[in-house]
Amino acid sequence: LLLYTWRLCCMHNIIQSCKIGGEFTMGTDDPAIPEDGEMPARPVRISTFLLQKYEVSNRQFAQFVLETGYKTESEQFNWSFCFEGTLSKEVNERITSAVEAVPWWLPVEGSDWFHPNGPDSNILSLGYLNHPVVHVSHNDARTYCEWLGLRLPTEAEFERASGGGQPEGTMFPWGNEIVPDGVYRANLWQGVFPSENTGEDGYLWSSPVDSFGPQNQYGLYN
Repeated sequence: LLLYTWRLCCMHNIIQSCKIGGEFTMGTDDPAIPEDGEMPARPVRISTFLLQKYEVSNRQFAQFVLETGYKTESEQFNWSFCFEGTLSKEVNERITSAVEAVPWWLPVEGSDWFHPNGPDSNILSLGYLNHPVVHVSHNDARTYCEWLGLRLPTEAEFERASGGGQPEGTMFPWGNEIVPDGVYRANLWQGVFPSENTGEDGYLWSSPVDSFGPQNQYGLYN
């Protein structure tokens, strides 16, 4: 199963990392989507670990590919899902199917990490070298981390990191206001989803991995 828009994060013990650990409440007793299996709320203690401050960028992943010749699963399958709004008119017109529950996600032949918005796009022409790598599967992510001598965080570690050291129940990693003092703290959709994105935060689609400054008390970005 490809995690088409999942943003890679990996454990890093040398460069640009943050130390995290301790006890916290994982999950919730009031899930917005029960099918996600995020209940019940329960106490979890995790050992101290180091997490890379930034999402893995296309530049970093390209280095991995250049040195190893690795082919991602989307490259092997020769397709992946793309958000409809990112596609060119020509590519969009060739699409004949979609996911019924989420029709804005379209299966696109020739889309992969180097061609994130369909086969007629590429990370160089888009200026996306410092944007997070996409169209990677769990297997791709694990292989990338193993190449670095690292590993992926567990679900508990990632949830602890995402909480940002804020008091439990805080809405966002930076606090309870989605746009504190009128300042955007993350790349979010503004407008009517999925048909209109005003880009008020400065980005219509993805954004560089170091955008918006540190998101929380751990110093993690995006």
